[in-house]
Amino acid sequence: MKRLLFISALCLLLASCENKGEGGGAASLAVETSALTFEAVSAPSQTVGVTAVGVAWEIRVAETASAWLAAVKSEDGKSVSISVADNDTPDQRTGSVTVVPVDNDDVKSKTISVVQRAGDVEYEFAIDPASLEFEAEGAAAQTVTVTAEGGLTWTAAADEDAASWITVKTGEGTIEISVSDNAETTERSGNVVVTPSVESMGKKAVRITQAGKVLPPSLSVELEDPEQTGLAFEASGAAKGESTVYVNAVNVEWSAKGIDADGNTVSWIDVTANQPEDSNRGNIYVAVTKNEAYEERIGYVLVSSKTEGIEDIRIKITQDAALQQLSTLKNDVDLNGLKHASVGVTPNQTWDAEDKASGWSIELMTEGLTKNTDGTYSGSGIKVDLPLGSKHMVFNDDNEYYLADGTYTRFAHDDSGNYGPEMTYIDGFLGFFEYQTMGSWVLLIENGEIVERGPFADGTVEVTRNGDEYTFTFSVMDDAEHRITGTCTVPFTEVKVLDVPRDPIPMG
Repeated sequence: MKRLLFISALCLLLASCENKGEGGGAASLAVETSALTFEAVSAPSQTVGVTAVGVAWEIRVAETASAWLAAVKSEDGKSVSISVADNDTPDQRTGSVTVVPVDNDDVKSKTISVVQRAGDVEYEFAIDPASLEFEAEGAAAQTVTVTAEGGLTWTAAADEDAASWITVKTGEGTIEISVSDNAETTERSGNVVVTPSVESMGKKAVRITQAGKVLPPSLSVELEDPEQTGLAFEASGAAKGESTVYVNAVNVEWSAKGIDADGNTVSWIDVTANQPEDSNRGNIYVAVTKNEAYEERIGYVLVSSKTEGIEDIRIKITQDAALQQLSTLKNDVDLNGLKHASVGVTPNQTWDAEDKASGWSIELMTEGLTKNTDGTYSGSGIKVDLPLGSKHMVFNDDNEYYLADGTYTRFAHDDSGNYGPEMTYIDGFLGFFEYQTMGSWVLLIENGEIVERGPFADGTVEVTRNGDEYTFTFSVMDDAEHRITGTCTVPFTEVKVLDVPRDPIPMG
């Protein structure tokens, strides 16, 4: 027990002596001054006394100032010599030297702040030139000169968006800039950014512009076989397919016109050329006049350029002969089986001339045949389209309208689109497209498809009314002299009014 008490007392004694100096005082560390100032150029070193009691020490220079600030401990350990390199920048700079105790956490380090005055210089930062232009292919590298005074340093790099095609190499006061070939026909641009070491001086940018690739002249059209197949038109002038041809023209100007096989200009082919300024792709719109002849005609659209080495392109234009007859009927047609009607009426305005006919649009069909809302048909049978000019009949408040009894004769259609005079039917004709039957026709339909058709070309239609039922007696011929005859009685269960009363249009 006595032995344990002795050991404990010895430990306490050693601990109490641990932070004592040679004279028995506490360990300590002090510096003569905590701040030094140096001139910018040729500043002599300065010595700072260090008092260390019972502790060893070392010196440390702040890493941020180590390039220009140095400190050396004296051999007797009683001072530190601090020196600075010349400051050739226009900015004051600061650093620090720290006296650090060795292996003694109870003694605090001492820091000496160091300030060096600004040099008698000014920053200068410039690039020349500020922009460069390069050819699209095989462009030689170009050099930019960088002026950096006052101790400035700098770095240079291409913008991220342009780094894939701009290469930058830096030298002593120079930047060598090169570009890869531009495979696109459009110009491209980017920046090389030069960044100074002093943020306040601001970055500089070298604008890099590279021309687009220049393609060799060429001229083509987007048709598989322009001179052999080309474009086709009906006799009426309606296109049987496309009427627009796209033209690809690279670095050439072109023109287009209609010609015959011998190269002479023709009037029946009308050509409209479109050449956008911002695109190599233009187009030609082709229209033809109506062919009144009973022979097919052939011409060409000539696409040509004055550029040397570019061959002309001929686009064949084929137009059908005029139809000698519109009818496709194979036999006479019996209309005795017509059973139901769709009827519309256009009454006269109060200000119409007294002899102007009221207009009736009548569709007669056999049983088992219906017309759909989209204009197509369902079923099979016979249909008659019969636009009639009936007796003058103005709008009335009762909304009751009746087709006049009597004999209706042929009226040769005109371009007005109006009904004919009183007591007439409009003869059958075709619209702009050959599938458009206009005026009076008989249509033979099988499973919804028109298989034969015949226009009313001559003859009469007799109409007799009995209440809401009408009896039609047909004695008509088509343009191929097929007879279209028969008598049918159909109810007008609904008469749709196709117009509204209107005020007269002011004249003058």
